[in-house]
Order: sequence, then structure tokens, then C-alpha cells
Amino acid sequence: MPSSVQQFFTNQALHLRAGRFDLLARGYGVPLVVMLPGDGRHVSMLPDRAAIEQFFRAKFEGLEAAGIDYLRAMVTEIETVSERRYAATVVWYYVDPDGARRGETRARYFLGKKSGGLGVEMIEFEDLAFDAIADWVAENDRRVPSARADQQRR
Repeated sequence: MPSSVQQFFTNQALHLRAGRFDLLARGYGVPLVVMLPGDGRHVSMLPDRAAIEQFFRAKFEGLEAAGIDYLRAMVTEIETVSERRYAATVVWYYVDPDGARRGETRARYFLGKKSGGLGVEMIEFEDLAFDAIADWVAENDRRVPSARADQQRR
């Protein structure tokens, strides 16, 4: 299972970088729960594939605005929750056009087996690489049709 989880996230990085949000969104369940870090926990529920595509489009635009040219996903931990469910911790490395690492984001992904492979059911971002990306995603989140949960304090 570890190699297929790593391959899943490697493919996700390639789809994001290529701007193939339609292919990227197919790897995510509907609805998708996304939690961002902050003073309080910002929780969004993305109700359909169009919303998932828009969420990642906003993230991609934020990466471009921050001067990021390349993404690399490294799975650092996989936990088996049940026969069909896994939790994976993924570190995303951000690289600029000169090949220098500009930061990293750590997120926990809750995956389930589905026909044709794996699917993400929930993402919990633990640490975002730069404030610029967090600010961009938060600012542009309003463009994403979602059913928001109330913010909860940690």
C-alpha cells in the first residue's frame, strides 16, 4: 500500500502543476472536508467536483503568485485505520524556478479505497508553507461554493 499512496500523491502534484484540476478532482470524494490551520480551525465542505476543482485552482494561483514552479509530495507516514481506510501524512515541498526549496506544507489526508484506486475523503492541513499561500487560499475561498462549518477553537 505505501507505494500506491506515494504514487497517488505524486500524480496529484503533477496534475496540480499542469493545471489539470479536472483530473486532480477525480481523486477526491464528494463532499470533501478541508481544514486549514489558524487561530481557529477553518473548515470547509466542498460539495461537488466543481468546488474541488476551484479550491485547487485557487491554491495553484497562490503558488504561482508566490513564485513556485514545482511541487513534490513526500508521504512520511501511513496509518491503516481499517481494511478500506488510511491516514497519510504528506509533506509538500515547494521549489522555485531556480530549483531552490522555498518551503513546505504538511497535511494529513484521510483516504478510502474506491474502484480504480484511492480517494481522499478529508484533508487536514497542519502547517502551511508561507503566509502568502494561506492568505491567498483564505481570500479566494469565497469564490469556492462550499457549506462552511463554524470555526472551532483548538
